[in-house]
Amino acid sequence: MCANLCSTNAFTEIPFHKNENDKYRRVIWQCNHKFKDKTRCRTPHLTEDKIKAAFVRMVNKLYADREFYITELTAVKNRLGDTTALEKERRILDEQFGIDAKAVNDLPELITEFDESLWAGLWTA
Repeated sequence: MCANLCSTNAFTEIPFHKNENDKYRRVIWQCNHKFKDKTRCRTPHLTEDKIKAAFVRMVNKLYADREFYITELTAVKNRLGDTTALEKERRILDEQFGIDAKAVNDLPELITEFDESLWAGLWTA
C-alpha cells in the first residue's frame, strides 16, 4: 500500500529488461500514481529483494513468537466457540415465551399442510 494514501493505494510490478534471461533484469514495485499526476507520489519504489526480505523477517518473527500467537488464537477460538451463554439465553427465552424448539422446526411442514388444505377447500367449494 502506498504510504501517501493515493486513490488506489496499490503498487504495480514494473520489470526492467523484460527478457527473463537478461542478466540486468530486475523488478520493482511502485505506486500506481508515481508518474500519473502533476503531484507525483513520493513513496519510493520497492525491489523484489526488499519485499522478499521483509516477508522472511515477518515469518521469522511470527515463528519466534509462535507460542504467544498460539496461546492468543486458542483463547480467541475458545471465546468464539463457547455458546454456553447463548444456550442459557435461549432456554430463558423458550421458558419466557413458551416456544418449543421442535415446534419451531416443524413450522415449515405445518404451513405446507395448511396451504394445501386451504387450497383444496377453495377448489372443492
